[in-house]
Amino acid sequence: MSFGDMKGAKSQICSPLNGFIMPDSKDAARRICEMLDMSEQELQAELERYFLYSDEHHERISRVLEEMVLEVDCLISRMDEIDDERTVARYEEP
Repeated sequence: MSFGDMKGAKSQICSPLNGFIMPDSKDAARRICEMLDMSEQELQAELERYFLYSDEHHERISRVLEEMVLEVDCLISRMDEIDDERTVARYEEP
């Protein structure tokens, strides 16, 4: 779909009577309508901001996930140590 086609589609997408937009998506519909009103340059800048935010968000999620994995690894190691200590204690009992 070309940029001109998107502008022409605005009346179909933003119409309150059409069933294309789901009932719980008013914010999404509003945002789509705003983006359809943007010039090509504004839309490109908006998309660049979105992708930058998306990359930053992905990096934050990756860092947090990596930290969580390290924590889980530490917990598993500690559980293994406790299990080993119990096993040794059983063999040392009279």
